[in-house]
Amino acid sequence: TSTVAYSNSSSATQAISAAPTYGNILISGTGAKTLGGGSISVGGNWTNNSGGAISIAGSTVTLNGSSAQTINGSTTTTFNNLSVSNTSGGVAIATNINVDGNLTVNTPTVFTPAAGVIIGGTGTLSGNGTVQGTRTAATADFSSQYTISNKTLTNLTVDYAAAGQVRFAADAVC
Repeated sequence: TSTVAYSNSSSATQAISAAPTYGNILISGTGAKTLGGGSISVGGNWTNNSGGAISIAGSTVTLNGSSAQTINGSTTTTFNNLSVSNTSGGVAIATNINVDGNLTVNTPTVFTPAAGVIIGGTGTLSGNGTVQGTRTAATADFSSQYTISNKTLTNLTVDYAAAGQVRFAADAVC
């Protein structure tokens, strides 16, 4: 799988090309990057090691690989819309992410954050795939790991894969 690196360190904003299908995406450098209003598909990993601002407002990132994928890096990514549609390997989340639009986890994807990772933002978690709770740090429960504002769990499978009791927020629609 190929890797496309966006590594702008200048004061000019670097545009992330919309519409193509990417293998892996590596975002680094201290300069600003923007994906404005488009959609991209990523068949590999998303790595954000950027020290600069990343704007993906109005955009949709789709993780649609056919083997295991990872969202990782040293910097939290705030997605507008994130659609997770991996066909066989699942998606591991190794760093905090925020979603301010829709976080949609589709069948047959298994969405697995690491134990210390927080899935936050002002958006809505929904879909018909599987989301795992793995939180063992702080409070060991689903609600402290998935702090995203809205949770529509009606068609999602929630698999609690850590020790301790699972608790859901009062605002979770189950």
